[in-house]
Amino acid sequence: MDRGNPTTPAALKLALVQQLHSARAALSHEARLAQVDLQPAALVRRSFAEHRTAWLIGGAVTGILLIRVLLPAKNRSDKNSEPAKKRGFRGLFTTLALSLARRAAMNYATDHFKDTAQSYLDSLINRQGKA
Repeated sequence: MDRGNPTTPAALKLALVQQLHSARAALSHEARLAQVDLQPAALVRRSFAEHRTAWLIGGAVTGILLIRVLLPAKNRSDKNSEPAKKRGFRGLFTTLALSLARRAAMNYATDHFKDTAQSYLDSLINRQGKA
């Protein structure tokens, strides 16, 4: 008699119940892992770690937009129409900071686009080579 294949209905039922129990345990474990991975805090933490520069630039832009929207023009210091050089150190610093931020954003976007295009083209070449 083969031990791998139960021949009696009772033995078959017992083997199926054991398989069902082990499958449920494995599924429960995977569901818990998926639940932990899909928590909003974990998603944001992982996204911030992978795209730190984009999050920082987005936060700065959002902050600037909120200041412009929430504060009336008479209370803002950027309402002056005079050039930044005439506004003193703060105007020069703002001009320099915006210039550096623009350059950093362009460098990040260029690198990201280059990496994405390169990986896409590599995958196309690999698929054509296998076919």
